[in-house]
Amino acid sequence: MKYIFRLFIVIVLICLLSKCHNSEKVIIRIAGNVHSHLNELIPIFEAKNPHIKVEIVDMRYPPGSKLVNSNRTHDAYVGYLSTANSDIDIYEIDVIWLTEFVKYGWVQSLDEYFPKEKQNLFLEGILKGTQINNHVWAVQEWVDFGLMYYRKDILDKLALKPPVTWEELLSFAKIAKNNKMSLLSFQGNNYEGLICFFNELIRSFGGSVFNTKGKLEITSPQAQKALQLLVYLKKQNLLPEHINRYTEESTHKDFLSGKSLFSRNWPYVYKLASYKEWNMQEKIGMIPIPKDKNHPRHYGTTGGWMLVMSKYSENRNESWKLMEFLTSEEIQKHLFQKHGLVPTRKKLFNEYTPKKLPGLESYLIGQDYLSPRPMDQNYREISRILSQKIWEAMTYWDIKDTKTQLGLAETEINSIINRKSRLMQKKIK
Repeated sequence: MKYIFRLFIVIVLICLLSKCHNSEKVIIRIAGNVHSHLNELIPIFEAKNPHIKVEIVDMRYPPGSKLVNSNRTHDAYVGYLSTANSDIDIYEIDVIWLTEFVKYGWVQSLDEYFPKEKQNLFLEGILKGTQINNHVWAVQEWVDFGLMYYRKDILDKLALKPPVTWEELLSFAKIAKNNKMSLLSFQGNNYEGLICFFNELIRSFGGSVFNTKGKLEITSPQAQKALQLLVYLKKQNLLPEHINRYTEESTHKDFLSGKSLFSRNWPYVYKLASYKEWNMQEKIGMIPIPKDKNHPRHYGTTGGWMLVMSKYSENRNESWKLMEFLTSEEIQKHLFQKHGLVPTRKKLFNEYTPKKLPGLESYLIGQDYLSPRPMDQNYREISRILSQKIWEAMTYWDIKDTKTQLGLAETEINSIINRKSRLMQKKIK
């Protein structure tokens, strides 16, 4: 009888200890899943950290898509954060959102978790994009930059070199039509992707969205040339019929299925081209975004996604463990080799990128090719208004005066900036 009683006590103790152990498992939630990579990485992290369970809040749209929709994801995040919601600990964010999220106090400073010696392992330009007011707020998972893909097999067959300038690219229009293809595909929908391409166009003609003093310059001759080129391409039927609906995903599907001769997109497409679904990697090449014949430099808009910690997270130490894991050398190497996502760590960028992106080697040395978008607290409004006006010019045939169209954008943007400035001055008083 005593033996049975002792056995009962032992079983009860084991059960209690088991329950205690389970109750100690910390649950953290991460929102994002850009490029669908979290599904494969989280089980590895959990195996290394058995006391932590990670739940993914999948932000891809539409469901089943391989990519997230930036605008929808941003709005969903704002819904969570503006209500001080503590359900989500980590957010994968587009690099252009950080200024806004810091401004509204939605994210946690990483100073205590991310010391200088660890920061210095990342590219200098990447670090600058994570720092605001002398604090570090994010860790960038990978860096994107715009580039031009082309059908190398078709050009090689005709013994033609790929274009260096926009004028040279336009000279391929007849070849595209002979092959029943569009000349060029890009992100033409009314969203941030269109602004990334427009930024490259302005820079390629020698201009910029803001001048060195921070003044808006979107009615400059260079900006007019950029918009005139887009309108010309559309009116000459050199773009896909539904270009004004194209996102990154529809752009790469168009190009990899043989519908366009040239295509503006991000580095991930080159890796995607090797998949059995497409089997196109041997047929395509990469070049920098073309430039104006009178301008010396090529530019590719930089982008990428960062990890930030919610200000309202109740599991900060565990959240940092996951953030550190997802941006580790091991994982960045894996993401580049499997998904073509360019690493932000110096060692990996310098070692792998020039070798794995043939055709861009000389442009990536020194990173002179990379062109960031403005780090401005009003960037979302600037981007939204400018995107709308560019999209309208490409969509509606009765809009002919590009200077007037850009002027309308400038007036709206300045109105918002001035109004916010006056409100800030009132608060200061």
